[in-house]
Amino acid sequence: MSDINLQTLDLYQQIYLVDESQIVPVKENKKIENTLIFRGSALKRLLFVYHEPKNWNGADEKMIQTLITNGLKLALQDIMLLNLFENNTPDWQTIINELKPEKIIFWGCDAYAEIASLAKQPYTIHQNEGYRYLLVHTASAFHDDKDLKTKLWASIKNLFELL
Repeated sequence: MSDINLQTLDLYQQIYLVDESQIVPVKENKKIENTLIFRGSALKRLLFVYHEPKNWNGADEKMIQTLITNGLKLALQDIMLLNLFENNTPDWQTIINELKPEKIIFWGCDAYAEIASLAKQPYTIHQNEGYRYLLVHTASAFHDDKDLKTKLWASIKNLFELL
């Protein structure tokens, strides 16, 4: 016992003996998947992606709602509105795996699309494995620009093959 000094004894004092008969085995939990927060439903597999610290302002939201309900003749429940900010900017594969969109419109998300290796020319329909997508300006850019609205509508008709 002469080899044990005070520091070694201090280490031994930190060890506790546990009565193993009192231990109850716990089932291993499966990894809990993060669930994305979005508005709407996935019925039509149409995904609108935007990145705003808060939800769209009233004018932006009204413009989008008019486009969806009057232009596309869809109910708001038929589409998915995904705010990247609300979801802590999830990786693209998570979005694809969880929401399984078929058509996607990125509203002013050029930087995110580039990170997701989707950056292409705006207002041009792009095909990727299992989905088609379109990059456009932020919703607020369309309020007073009739030419931009016309360009947007032509691109959306192309996305939906309404030509």
